[in-house]
Amino acid sequence: ERGISDAYLMANCFVKDNRGETEIIIGKRGAILKADREIGVVEERKPARANINEIEEGEFVEIRGCFVQVFKRSPVYLGCPECNGKVVDGSCLKHGKVEPKKNLILSGLMDDGSGVLRVVLFRELAERISGLKGEDFTGDIEEFYKKIHFLGKEIITSGRVKKSEFSGELEMIV
Repeated sequence: ERGISDAYLMANCFVKDNRGETEIIIGKRGAILKADREIGVVEERKPARANINEIEEGEFVEIRGCFVQVFKRSPVYLGCPECNGKVVDGSCLKHGKVEPKKNLILSGLMDDGSGVLRVVLFRELAERISGLKGEDFTGDIEEFYKKIHFLGKEIITSGRVKKSEFSGELEMIV
């Protein structure tokens, strides 16, 4: 039976918030093992720098490149102010009726010289790279995207690589 004092060793894993719940993502070569002795705190490892043409599904990597295209789709989704879960018809599955928050979502193509990868940024990360906020979106998609000025600028980003359910191609969730 698992108790509070149990310790686990994690390798090639990362932790993220998933609608208010903590989620552990195990990379392709990752593992979670119960420790047979007390272990100390392990420093967080930076993701390994990778070339786009070498990455594989399930990896957590860092890429240095330029955004060469931004997909002009609605840049916001309505989220619950409590858990960031999707709000449909004014309701969150967890919190019921809520006043939804406009969360920014941007996606586009990033080129590092070895290949091109679809990259998706949510909430604060999308705001940081674009300098815009979800509240800035008034409904005019063309007008919103005229304010985007990061195309062609070199950036370093990291995230989990997965296969897109829509296209079947690899994409990075930053």
